[in-house]
Amino acid sequence: METKIKRLLILGFSLLIPFLTFSQTDSISKSPTAKDFMIEINFNPFGDDGIFSFENLQTKYWINNKTALRLGLQFDYNNNSTTEDDYKSDEVYKPTVSEKSFLLGFKPGIEFRILPNSRISPYWGFEFSYINKSSSSEYVEYDREYDYDIQDYVYNKVETNVDGAWREIETGYYNFNNGYYYYSNTSYGKERAYSSYGLNLLLGTDVFVYKNLYMGFEIGIGYELIKYKQIKLEINDSGETDPVEIEENNSTYPSSKTSDFGFYYNNSIRLGVYF
Repeated sequence: METKIKRLLILGFSLLIPFLTFSQTDSISKSPTAKDFMIEINFNPFGDDGIFSFENLQTKYWINNKTALRLGLQFDYNNNSTTEDDYKSDEVYKPTVSEKSFLLGFKPGIEFRILPNSRISPYWGFEFSYINKSSSSEYVEYDREYDYDIQDYVYNKVETNVDGAWREIETGYYNFNNGYYYYSNTSYGKERAYSSYGLNLLLGTDVFVYKNLYMGFEIGIGYELIKYKQIKLEINDSGETDPVEIEENNSTYPSSKTSDFGFYYNNSIRLGVYF
């Protein structure tokens, strides 16, 4: 419910912009002309993760007052890690985590302005998209077992290496025969690596609210083909000696494909400058 209210506020703010611009004087800059360059970011005054977002950067180059080339850049980097330095020096067994993922996308396209040389500048166009995401993770843990020969506990080092995803552990309790039982489920699909290709038909509006400053919004319809990459899992357990178990610890999850077609919209206001 809260998310819907925020989206309505953003939409209302976007629709209010054209009315505000009409109260400006003629000194306000109109639409850019040939050889002008534009750069924009997402502006979300009601967002939980910050007002400005630089993960989707959009640039435009005007060929003339009716046509503009565009290039969107999408990037995202995640790094979660726990190292031995995070523990006390006298701790012997120090479990560590290293998770990394990097996403990079390119979206070249073209826009055609419906009202050239206008303070309110609607347009239509299309863009091609290519996105590639890489992902990897490494986990070091220690399993404790009781050794009856030495009458004491021993610790086996377990190294888990995942190429193409992160590990995810789901834990909880369930009720069975009036009792509570603990369960743990381990999967290897979080932050999965993939590559995608897409084609989008665009419809949007830019409103030039002040000299060299504009805001806008955009909707579209698009098709995307996503190919999820292979996931290679390798578990090295220092306490495992069974060849069959060792072989099963090294496995590969096959790649897969999926596609999506439908409408989309940017729920943030696009804030940009041109020069």
